[in-house]
Amino acid sequence: MNTTFRTPEELWRACWKLLNRARADKKHPYATPVVSSVDAEGLPSSRVLVLRTCEESAGWLEGYTDRRSAKAGHLHHPEAQFSWLFWDPKKQLQLRARGRTEFLPAEISSATFDQLPKHSRKAYATPEAPGTPLAEAGDGLPDDWDSRDLSATDYARDNFGIFRTTIETADILYLNRDGHRRVSAQRAPEGWDFRWVVP
Repeated sequence: MNTTFRTPEELWRACWKLLNRARADKKHPYATPVVSSVDAEGLPSSRVLVLRTCEESAGWLEGYTDRRSAKAGHLHHPEAQFSWLFWDPKKQLQLRARGRTEFLPAEISSATFDQLPKHSRKAYATPEAPGTPLAEAGDGLPDDWDSRDLSATDYARDNFGIFRTTIETADILYLNRDGHRRVSAQRAPEGWDFRWVVP
């Protein structure tokens, strides 16, 4: 990791390099961020999920969710905001990114669902919604799940959703013994406004 970041833009690009690497390498620390949302009562709710894809030029992040989940319910607010937290302990680089979040159109999520193997459909295939109480420990899947072929899992399509956060603000913190560095980023009409701030 470069320990002599001369400009905020260099630190910003370093984070996107890690994000792009995480898209292809699910073992990368940035591949499993903490994502937070706010419920109808204004209470925060956080969970770890998988970064599915991202786009540097447009500044957005995408994840998958069960449309019946609590976080999906938080998206019903017209101005829903999600916050993403990424941390790479080896690079000592933390990225916090926040922005308006919404579901992608159903035809896009349906096309993506078609490409999912059976084991990836499990997370969306429970007859009951995530969080539904169980009489005893279990995964909530149908009893015959293991014997079903792929087409017999197509019903889970209705539960599958892709959400996208368009980053509006970001905070980057780089930890280093010789001096920490921190950058605040704000989306602006012409691009991004970067500022060095006190770590």
